[in-house]
Amino acid sequence: SLFCYGGAAGLHACEVADALEIRRIIVPERAGVFSAQGMADADLVFERSSALVIRGAEHREDEIEGHINSLVEALKAEVSGSGNIHGQEFIKSEAFVDCRYHGQSFELTIKWDAGWRERFENLHRRLYGHAFSDRGLEVTAVRVKVIVERRSPASKRDFLAEKDILSLPALIPDDSVVDEVIFSQGPEKVNIIARGSIEENFRIAGPAVVVDDFTTILIPETWSAANVNGSLVLGKYVR
Repeated sequence: SLFCYGGAAGLHACEVADALEIRRIIVPERAGVFSAQGMADADLVFERSSALVIRGAEHREDEIEGHINSLVEALKAEVSGSGNIHGQEFIKSEAFVDCRYHGQSFELTIKWDAGWRERFENLHRRLYGHAFSDRGLEVTAVRVKVIVERRSPASKRDFLAEKDILSLPALIPDDSVVDEVIFSQGPEKVNIIARGSIEENFRIAGPAVVVDDFTTILIPETWSAANVNGSLVLGKYVR
């Protein structure tokens, strides 16, 4: 399926899908402000780091763990007092270290867990073509993230199959208007349909234009659109 969002993407979605031989398009509810909605619904991430030098890090894991825990607790206290926690969010934390071989002047940032040393050597080998398994390690900084997972309302995502969309009865809402649209083959009279008037269990057959406050969707002759749980799902006839 081609996922279509943005104010103008719906004008070109069917043409793009035809070029890519895609036969189904999903235009989500509030497609015109979909990116902004994603930012508004995104998890909150707070970060803090501390510079230090711990040589022989492979033998001083408890010390590194202590620095990480101190940062996590300080950051959680800061988050809890910032007004960003409202009782329903889930908080989790992640830790990273800046690590290098003894004698090097550059570091690699890797996730801190039980396999941290192996992860460092694998990354070093991938980036530089070699690793020094017998050389001691230095940690020069610890970094933590506290993530507030904000739970979005559950949405139903079992979109109708293409064949089911095309089997629905084709109806035109009573409040649609007719206007002229210029296609590649020339101007043509089409129905201009308010997206909010498209009820479930029937389809809009092209050519037509579907509009809402932020989005315009052009439906060519061989395409149809149906309202599925608030999303507009377009299916293509194959002749």
